[in-house]
Amino acid sequence: MTLRQHPIAELLTHHLQRDLVMGIEDALIIGARRGYLAGHPMHSGHRKTAIGYSRHLHMNEAFSEALEAAGAEPSPLRGNHIVVGRSGMFSIGRFHSNTGLKGGSRSQSRKDLAEANGVLERVVNPDLFEINRAPTRGSVFFVSVSNPHYNGHEDEDPLSRIEIGVPATDMSRWVFRETTKIFLQRYELATPQEDNAQVYLKKGVAKPSDQGQEQ
Repeated sequence: MTLRQHPIAELLTHHLQRDLVMGIEDALIIGARRGYLAGHPMHSGHRKTAIGYSRHLHMNEAFSEALEAAGAEPSPLRGNHIVVGRSGMFSIGRFHSNTGLKGGSRSQSRKDLAEANGVLERVVNPDLFEINRAPTRGSVFFVSVSNPHYNGHEDEDPLSRIEIGVPATDMSRWVFRETTKIFLQRYELATPQEDNAQVYLKKGVAKPSDQGQEQ
């Protein structure tokens, strides 16, 4: 698969280390599994709610640990408050959803984070009548989606997919969005480097003459 260049993807790979993205991906899977196992023993009438709430708490804890391990300065764990990290110019949040972007747009805290993406919107859709500024801040979200067939087995994945995305300021659409599996491939793209090496001869040694003899 050939990945197309994208200005937002380039900013993300520059400001988010590969190990951070991989750590968050693993953490969300672990948190979702722990949440399911914690909530599933509840009565069938409470089970769905219990799993959802347990999953939120366990995924928050795992997400926070992944941010801290990567030096991404997670905000304190506190009840239902969202956990937010920081890496380079990006604030990093997460949410779990089976309904796409709408699942995260219900949170005022996430909406507040998304307001920082105004300049990033114009990077993708530049305004001919406005002086375009280089972005200095933005917000990115990791979105996890449940696997509806998950039954708690170790060999099953509790999530059907994890996506990384930058929403528009009103969270009505995505400015950039990819699964983490595809996004991680962007770090493997070769970056051409200029060859600045210069050859220096030892003092007293001249270049070979046309006859192949040293002068």
